[in-house]
Amino acid sequence: MFKLFSALIIFSLSYQAAANSLVCANVTARVSDAASSANPFFNLELQSPLFKKHYFFEIQKEYFRIRCEQTSKKIYVLLINHFCGGSGCRDNYRIIDVESGDILLEPTSHIKNNTNEAIEIMGKKIEPFTCGEGNNEICLRSNIEIG
Repeated sequence: MFKLFSALIIFSLSYQAAANSLVCANVTARVSDAASSANPFFNLELQSPLFKKHYFFEIQKEYFRIRCEQTSKKIYVLLINHFCGGSGCRDNYRIIDVESGDILLEPTSHIKNNTNEAIEIMGKKIEPFTCGEGNNEICLRSNIEIG
């Protein structure tokens, strides 16, 4: 019984770690929450055979969602929605080309969303994040309290 319980705990921990990474084309994306309020950023790491890049996102906007998509021109991108932060939630996208690591769209101000710009780059409607299992999405909410 103890062995079964131990195996379940190990499986649960390995699944949770795997849930914070996804593969898009030939690029692995890993996301982690801030370790402490001294360094208050989500960290997105992209690793491909050609490069390794890091991107940082303030945890004052506590929700971080990311998924792999193809644009209407068949370009693989990471669609990121990093939002909330006290005065209301608005979709505010960042789009990263996974082949180069280039940022195609930056978020706008916290009072205006950039959905129309994201739709223009994607060449299609932006579907809502579902944050369910098996959908190649990572959905995090920061556990760090900023005082």
